[in-house]
Amino acid sequence: MDNAAERVEDFFTILDTQKFRDKDVENILDHDYVFWMGDLNFRLDDMSRTEVERNIRNNNFEALLKNDQLIKCQEEGIIFDDFTEGKITFPPTYNAKNRVPAWCDRILHLVHEDSFENITLSAKQIHYTSHPVYQNSDHKPVTALYEIQSDFKHLKNYVSYIWAADDAEKFGQKGVTLTFKAKSVTVEPGTYRLCYI
Repeated sequence: MDNAAERVEDFFTILDTQKFRDKDVENILDHDYVFWMGDLNFRLDDMSRTEVERNIRNNNFEALLKNDQLIKCQEEGIIFDDFTEGKITFPPTYNAKNRVPAWCDRILHLVHEDSFENITLSAKQIHYTSHPVYQNSDHKPVTALYEIQSDFKHLKNYVSYIWAADDAEKFGQKGVTLTFKAKSVTVEPGTYRLCYI
């Protein structure tokens, strides 16, 4: 697994160095919900660019995923042990000239289902896809839609929110993202989109 050791080291470095002010949830993995997303940079093992491109043309993603370093690391219990990733039904998100395409850009989630006495937390992934329309990078962004069970009581319990428009790619390279104060939110809990661009 070429270069996978570096990715594993990156994972543990983040866990060791990212600390939160609340001592009850000082570590990332202490939170009720953890969404880990970004360019995780895992590659495909033992496959040539030609072989990968042929499988992509034939929509044979299962053959490619058998060689995916992130999936192998999870199966071996090295990292992302308790994390879940939705079914990958889209072509590799990384495709640089003269490099082997791979699913570098990912969204995984972890739920501590038993965090509360009277509620079982859950995260059901409804949708997981890439957006190949973005052409300004050799990485294509991925998005996921989740249905989440939480202890969300009222909008006023929170300080600020970030919202991104659906189909933001229609707005050009920068897309659309808004950040606003909780007092500006007038819609009760509902469907929200989580994405990495």
